Amino acid sequence: MIAGSPINSAMAADQCYAANPFATSRPIPAPGVTQVTADESETFGNDQIQMSGHVEVLRDGTEITAETLFYDQKTETVDGEGGVLLRDSDMIMEGTSLQMNLLSDAGTIENASYALREKRARGKAVRIIRHGDQRIDLEQASFTTCPPGLKDWQLLADKFTLDQQAGVGTARNMTIKLKGLPIFYTPYASFPLSRERKTGFLAPSYGSSSNDGTELATPFYWNIAPNYDALITPRVLEKRGLLTEVSFRHLLRKNSGITNLAYLPSDDLTGEDRKAFFWEMDGKLTSRLTYNIDYNYVSDDQYFEDFGDDLTDTSITHLRRQVTANYAGKGWRLRANFEGYQTITGTRPYQRLPQISFFTDGDLANGLLEYELNAETTWFDSDTQVDGSRVDIYPQLSMRHERSAYFVEPSLGLRYTRYDLNNQTLGLDDSPDRFTPIVSLDTGLFFERDIDAWGLGLLHTLEPRAFYLYVPERDHSDIPRFDTNEQDISYSQLFSVNRFSGPDRQGDANQLTLALTSRMLTSGGSELLKASLGQIIYFEDREVRLLNATAPDNDSTSEYVAEVDARLSRNLSTRATWQWDPDLEASTKTSISLAYHRDDNHIINLAYRSRIKNLEQTDLSIAWPITDDWSFIGRSNYSLREKKSLDSFAGFEYDSCCWAFRMVSRHWVKDITDDMNHALMFQVELKGLTSLGNPVRDLLADGILGYPLENDFNPGQ
Repeated sequence: MIAGSPINSAMAADQCYAANPFATSRPIPAPGVTQVTADESETFGNDQIQMSGHVEVLRDGTEITAETLFYDQKTETVDGEGGVLLRDSDMIMEGTSLQMNLLSDAGTIENASYALREKRARGKAVRIIRHGDQRIDLEQASFTTCPPGLKDWQLLADKFTLDQQAGVGTARNMTIKLKGLPIFYTPYASFPLSRERKTGFLAPSYGSSSNDGTELATPFYWNIAPNYDALITPRVLEKRGLLTEVSFRHLLRKNSGITNLAYLPSDDLTGEDRKAFFWEMDGKLTSRLTYNIDYNYVSDDQYFEDFGDDLTDTSITHLRRQVTANYAGKGWRLRANFEGYQTITGTRPYQRLPQISFFTDGDLANGLLEYELNAETTWFDSDTQVDGSRVDIYPQLSMRHERSAYFVEPSLGLRYTRYDLNNQTLGLDDSPDRFTPIVSLDTGLFFERDIDAWGLGLLHTLEPRAFYLYVPERDHSDIPRFDTNEQDISYSQLFSVNRFSGPDRQGDANQLTLALTSRMLTSGGSELLKASLGQIIYFEDREVRLLNATAPDNDSTSEYVAEVDARLSRNLSTRATWQWDPDLEASTKTSISLAYHRDDNHIINLAYRSRIKNLEQTDLSIAWPITDDWSFIGRSNYSLREKKSLDSFAGFEYDSCCWAFRMVSRHWVKDITDDMNHALMFQVELKGLTSLGNPVRDLLADGILGYPLENDFNPGQ
């Protein structure tokens, strides 16, 4: 490439192509008109002109410059020599000579360099043959997306054909070189010229793990239509056989969704066919009526154990199968839900066949009163347990009075629940019902002052809050438990009117929540610090329990619950939650996290989580530069209780403007009682072209909070 050329000077404005080499400020002549300028010219006959010195030709968006140029006005042909440059909206080409017909936009450039606008790609060729403005052949050529002056990776081919209209490039006898070393050869290949999706094979990935042995995957992307595409990935697993995965996406005017399938015939380790099917779809039948489908299936109970990536997958106990329809009226919503499950482990939850719910809210008396109505009827189905129907109606009325220094909000709710049961336990009512009033009073004060801290003018607030709740006890001995559980205490739960989720249990209460929140706000309203502390004081024992045979809860107070969110600096933030049981005189739940995120290359996350008797974990993840291009990447998720690593990896990442390399050694468990799985993973990413190796970047995005994730499929690469 010529030093100081338009391609070099424009594309090297910064290392990653910030400049636009295709911009021009020259006036554009009218369509079909050829505009020619030069320092000197000489006419031969009536139609032929010999020009020299800053020669410039403009026609139909194409610009040609040369040191000398012969122009035939009758045939509209040009023959240029010396520093020839051709520029249009898609491409820049420069070389030692040019022959071109301006009418057909066809011609040849010798000893050329070129640059593509859409991909910020460039290269050289012994000869460039232009067949109009949509198709170009490059003979004995190179192709790269590296900035000028760098050739970290290149495609070298006997012939490239660039079809701008289709957005596709093809190559004959192509070799990929990385740092001057050939790493891949193919007699034929195709690659995208734009960001548009393109059908074709993506780069294969390969690796090895202790669970499956050596693995090779060869994904094929199928751009079926502008609103349909699919990714088909055959995976050869050394210890198991051929696993084929298909992911199909569609996007229509009224619905969109994704379907994932996997099939492994006759697993070499189990002797069984292994299958999976996952389907999600969202749609709109009218402007008010929408629906959602979520269906999941696996062939056996060990599917996630064998093919899942981590503890999150292997902890799945049930797979949901659900169809939901929603209708939004003016001030009200109606929802119909059909829901069942495939059981992986444990007892299958009740199926809802169906669940119909209604919600409306609004105001009365010119906004003085606010109302809500939640109503639901559900048919529960089970082969082995008590089942039947449930109707739950819960109207609420509240009046909020708020000023800048305080608020007061009394509320009254009346909850009625009725059951019609099958297979009820002998001696219990098969049509029990329950009517429960729910009374609450929520109050709060706002105090604020201006302070000077850390050289900043801040607004400091104190916000005490008191929430009183009264719910009389009702007999629940005849009522089954379909979909109700006791909720974990948290700061938000301190202000809930029910300590249970679901209508099967309405907790009795005579209690007062006392809480205090303090904030530090900047003059612009940005929150630097928020700290909250609260506790419930119980005036009576809680008789209603999740299991009817369980003794009442006679604690006089709840646990203390605290939350802190703080932005310690522009890049450093922390969050902590803490619960303390005064009866046990012990912490029951703790979560502390510290996150430093200066940019995508400077990331540190540190977290500690504990729950009394069953969980204590640390989690450290980091992405940090060692040099300008090399970074260390790693994560350690460790269980202090089991004294065992749950998921850890460590490695290095090289990232430049034109290519990246990532290599990690990973050690993880799929079940807390299992032995460790091990894998050595690496990925070479040729930016703007493809990736080779394992999908290491996905692992980093999942394991390091804040690490950037690429788009699904990468269909154009």
